[in-house]
Amino acid sequence: MPLTLGLGWGMFGVAVGAALRRVLPSLVVVLGAFGGRTTLMEQLRPQLMDPVTRTIPLGPDRGAGGDPFAAVPNELVLDGGKAPFVDAAGQVHPYSEVMSHACGSIPDGRGDAFFSCLKQQGYVGIQQSLQPEGRLGTFHLIENGINLTLFVVSLAVTWWLVRRGRAAA
Repeated sequence: MPLTLGLGWGMFGVAVGAALRRVLPSLVVVLGAFGGRTTLMEQLRPQLMDPVTRTIPLGPDRGAGGDPFAAVPNELVLDGGKAPFVDAAGQVHPYSEVMSHACGSIPDGRGDAFFSCLKQQGYVGIQQSLQPEGRLGTFHLIENGINLTLFVVSLAVTWWLVRRGRAAA
């Protein structure tokens, strides 16, 4: 993906430079467009496919998958570390509600005391929304397609601008 990103945005910079014929305004346009692209992709990427929701139990064995806050490699977790909690009846309680009313006074919100407090309050797990690692390859292909499309369009625009400039001269 870095290769197609560099190709696409490099050629976009050349096209903008050919259109504006000024270095500093071209740089501002390209950096602004790249910032917009980055922001847009961060918001779009989690929504490319319907997220998967899973409930992770608050087990006594935090080292073997019982810690719901442990990082999961290569999965795109969508709740930003603030997944809602689930009680024994299956009711979902927002993270902010649990932290402000139940166990939020425990430092760092982690550790044995935190999990003991959650269990005393009747919470049995967290409900996590994520994109599984198996989908990330598809997401990369989509982004590579966008980058290559940008490259081809920018190349065509640059070629047209240069030819038009030569014909006018």
